[in-house]
Amino acid sequence: MKACIVTLIYNNYNSLIKTVNSVLEQDFDYQYIIYDDGSSVLDDSVISELFDLIVNRKNVTYIRKEENQGTVKAFNFCLLKTSCELIIPLSSGDVFYDHTSVKEIAFAFNKGNVNLVTYDCLVYDEEPSKEIGSLLPKKKDRALLQLSSECILAHILQYGNFISGARTSYRRSFIENLGYFDEDFRLLEDLPFYLKSLSKGTKIYHLSKVIIYYKTGGVSTSGINPMLQKDYYKILSKLESGTYGSSGNLESSYRAWLMFHFGSKFQCFIVYPQKTIKLIYKKIIGKICLS
Repeated sequence: MKACIVTLIYNNYNSLIKTVNSVLEQDFDYQYIIYDDGSSVLDDSVISELFDLIVNRKNVTYIRKEENQGTVKAFNFCLLKTSCELIIPLSSGDVFYDHTSVKEIAFAFNKGNVNLVTYDCLVYDEEPSKEIGSLLPKKKDRALLQLSSECILAHILQYGNFISGARTSYRRSFIENLGYFDEDFRLLEDLPFYLKSLSKGTKIYHLSKVIIYYKTGGVSTSGINPMLQKDYYKILSKLESGTYGSSGNLESSYRAWLMFHFGSKFQCFIVYPQKTIKLIYKKIIGKICLS
């Protein structure tokens, strides 16, 4: 199974070189696509260093678009540029743990009929280190990954997504069968895909090994992005239309989650008192687990 590693860039060239170097060190057969989705801020010194690294490597492709299309369309574009069966996203700034990381992911897929694999990462801010950084997924989320697809789906809609797209790989044929990533969304490619997969009974396999160092500061960890917020609200209309199966009373649970995170917490408590208390409790427990 050959792997295609995809790094999407949008105005975040500053940490790209360490990402690229970690890919070039892999001892596995791979194709590497670096895709710039219309960056308006370019670093000429980084681009020059990048070209020096990849100039004679036939398995590495650099693509730059003039207009920003958003994460979802960018990812789908890259998928159409490869025939590799194993798809591994690697954000700019994230780095593989060591030279065997891609091999470990491929081994997990080859173990059985697996279409989605999520794995461990160490979170860092400035420089990766084996000695520091919190480990994800958290202990309680590891337990959740052992539950049925139906239970994971219900948990995500009630309490939010805990399966990061930055540490999840895919079987390409499975993405094709589900119609690729949903381009009704602009920035949110992973969550809608998980919801659709889980609603169809897909098992998400957890590889309990550190595969990447995850750098904070991306679009999902940098505060509220209006376009990302719009994507989250769009999930509600998808729920109402039955895109993610028969969700039953989970629509009201997701409404409460939206109100709690993007609206008035007081209003959320008035309309959904029990659900709000559960969300507050989950946040407190999460902070305790991280401390």
